[in-house]
Amino acid sequence: MKKTNIILSFVICILLYGCTDLSETVYTGVAMNDFFKNEKELVANAGRAYTKLQGYNSEQSLWTLLLQASDECAVPACGGSWYSNGRYEEIQTNKIPPANKLLTRGWNWIFNGIAACNEIIYERNYHLSSLKEKRRL
Repeated sequence: MKKTNIILSFVICILLYGCTDLSETVYTGVAMNDFFKNEKELVANAGRAYTKLQGYNSEQSLWTLLLQASDECAVPACGGSWYSNGRYEEIQTNKIPPANKLLTRGWNWIFNGIAACNEIIYERNYHLSSLKEKRRL
């Protein structure tokens, strides 16, 4: 009985004194209505699509996947640490499971770029109606 009273009083305290105001103030972002007021800001935003290309030739990227799958290069598996759970062998032999790290990283890289481009197009179309120089954009 004593244990039940303690648990019941604990639950009542949580329900009565729980946090009810869940609103937050964001300090790290810029609201869409406070940006893109002129052509220069809109063009600067379009540069974000090119930043997604920076990882194209990094190891374990889409570039590595394409090179391995087309037999342009091969990764030797000499020693114990080069095997990498067989992910390079799977690409080389074209027996690629969906969980292959090269495949998932390449897929994520390309779709992050597509998402950035779609976001830029959306923001451009959203703010284009308020710009005076919209013929040039």
